[in-house]
Amino acid sequence: MPCTNMTSKKKHNLLILSIYTQTEMDKNTRKVRNEDINPCIEESSGSQKCLDAYNYDKSMCSAYFQRYKNCRKYWHNIMVQRRRDGVSPCMPTAAERQEMLAAIGGKPY
Repeated sequence: MPCTNMTSKKKHNLLILSIYTQTEMDKNTRKVRNEDINPCIEESSGSQKCLDAYNYDKSMCSAYFQRYKNCRKYWHNIMVQRRRDGVSPCMPTAAERQEMLAAIGGKPY
């Protein structure tokens, strides 16, 4: 039989914790899907679609994973260099990234 001796204060605290957790999850989800923050959305989506298509058999999606990893590494290095140079924001906006990629002839990863 479940314990029903939970005080109203405990119930209130659990509700607040639940709301806070949901808010943080929503914020993180928005951050991951924001093109100005995450330069590798396309590669991430490709990896997820591959996993879905192959019933989460990771061995079938290694090329997608490598593409995502290379993307993250490339933009991380750009971000570090911009930070060293005092450029703000450290991560170029989506529009700036498109211009940078066009200038070098496409994605280097």
